[in-house]
Amino acid sequence: MLQLFSILFSTIVLAAPAEENLIAIGQGVSSPNVTSLMNVSRGYTPENPAGVLYQGGFRGSLQYMKNGDSDIGAELGYSGKTWGLAVGLLQPGCDDCEDVTSAAFGFTMGKSLSLGFRYEDESQYALGLMFNPTGKHRLGLIGEMNDPEGPDNNINNYGVGYSYVSKKNTFAVDYSMQELENPNATNDIQILSPSYSRREGPVQVSLGYEIRQGDTNDNNDRFWMGAGFGGKQWHLAVYAAYRREAMLTLSGFF
Repeated sequence: MLQLFSILFSTIVLAAPAEENLIAIGQGVSSPNVTSLMNVSRGYTPENPAGVLYQGGFRGSLQYMKNGDSDIGAELGYSGKTWGLAVGLLQPGCDDCEDVTSAAFGFTMGKSLSLGFRYEDESQYALGLMFNPTGKHRLGLIGEMNDPEGPDNNINNYGVGYSYVSKKNTFAVDYSMQELENPNATNDIQILSPSYSRREGPVQVSLGYEIRQGDTNDNNDRFWMGAGFGGKQWHLAVYAAYRREAMLTLSGFF
């Protein structure tokens, strides 16, 4: 009887984060979201690839982003109790922009640590770690290397974050930094993102603020916000000023 209770409790704990992270929070380093895990992130790093473990079975997501041009994305994923995977395809609406394909795989190492690996378009690789991934206090780490052809053009991105996750609230502080190999470029471009998410039944809202330093592309500090509706079978997320001026994500869970 005690063994049966332990198995049921473990299953419930591992399934819970899928509901907690249905919409984006911060940069996704310490609380990666499920519904736009592969194609979209606000930081210099992608969403933590260890987040594939939060999908809770089979998942399919469609994304639409609008601000002048229209970007379209699609994702598929699956996670069991101890491992998960996902793939993504993003089609930018700009002229001469190439499609972006990505894949991620993750697994647990006990209840205290999850690892995730991400691969994107032959030249980008990322490793993500989540400490205490189903607890109230969560720590995320991620490192990404972009190694395109040519000299002095490598890009390294790093992220670290902390989240406090309760039944209805998530507080997260994520930090990411970009290092450029080009000696003529500005190095150590940084983003700090305090954020908050609230859950009330099938409704979730999220608010993030980005503090930028060293960015020479005239990207100022900014707020963004999102709202989600739905639950275990379907979910619709709506964002303002997240990746583009407006973004919609529709997901189904099977």
